[in-house]
Amino acid sequence: MDTDSRNFWLSALTGVIVMLGFALVFVNIFDFVPFIGPFVGGLAAGLVARKGLLYGGKAGLVSGMAAGLVVSLDYLLGTGFLQGASIQIATATVSVFIIMSIIYFAILAFIGGALGGWIRR
Repeated sequence: MDTDSRNFWLSALTGVIVMLGFALVFVNIFDFVPFIGPFVGGLAAGLVARKGLLYGGKAGLVSGMAAGLVVSLDYLLGTGFLQGASIQIATATVSVFIIMSIIYFAILAFIGGALGGWIRR
């Protein structure tokens, strides 16, 4: 694995860890979907990437998609969001919620990553 690839995955992992830290507080303590966590995680990914606007945005996008999946599953399982729902309603709700949260996390993390990459450059 070359240095650029290692740096990219390190920055993406940093963004995921920051997003999961915010989600740990917001989802598990307050039962909210985190609002600022994706942006701050993307910002951390962009700052670690140190290659510019697009590279930081790409690192933020990847970290946002990964963290969006984990946080949405944590939210669905931890809050009892689906208690008492039928199988058809639960399947549709879970699918839509996971897709929307991945898109939400990815967009905010991309913006934060691009900003972080731009600041570091």
